[in-house]
Amino acid sequence: MRDSKKMVGIVGLLILLANVAIFFWPTPARQDLRNLRKNHDILKQNFQEITAEVKTWNTNFQGGNLQYSVNTLLGDFQSGVNNVIVPNVNNSIAILNMTELSTPEVIALRDQYVKSLEAYRDGAEKMLAALKANDQELFDEAKALLEQSERDLQAYYDSYKAVAKKNNFIYFD
Repeated sequence: MRDSKKMVGIVGLLILLANVAIFFWPTPARQDLRNLRKNHDILKQNFQEITAEVKTWNTNFQGGNLQYSVNTLLGDFQSGVNNVIVPNVNNSIAILNMTELSTPEVIALRDQYVKSLEAYRDGAEKMLAALKANDQELFDEAKALLEQSERDLQAYYDSYKAVAKKNNFIYFD
């Protein structure tokens, strides 16, 4: 009886150690995911500044009314694109591109994130050009590009979670 309790305890300990090893053993993918998240605070701050600027646009564009935007907000919008959006996106892209990664799966994640950020920056710059030129067609193209970049960013987050789950990597939203 005593030996069987001892054996159950040993088996339980081995199971616990195996589970800990599965979740914390440094696999290449897990290390890459860790590297990708190292600069999370900087990227998050950049994203928060961009989001605050975009909320201002969304409020002031009043449903895509180009004339209202051109007449009242061009200066603020130009400042926002040039001083907030573009520098923060470029900074985020530079940080992501400097992140050392070795696994194709996580490199693809980073590339997906960079692509969404580049589209966001390009959409903002195209929006500014549309406003300066008073060009509704260009405005609509820019708006569509910005909306697509938001969908791409959400797809990145979904992919990140899936890769993290697949590799038993603990992440925080």
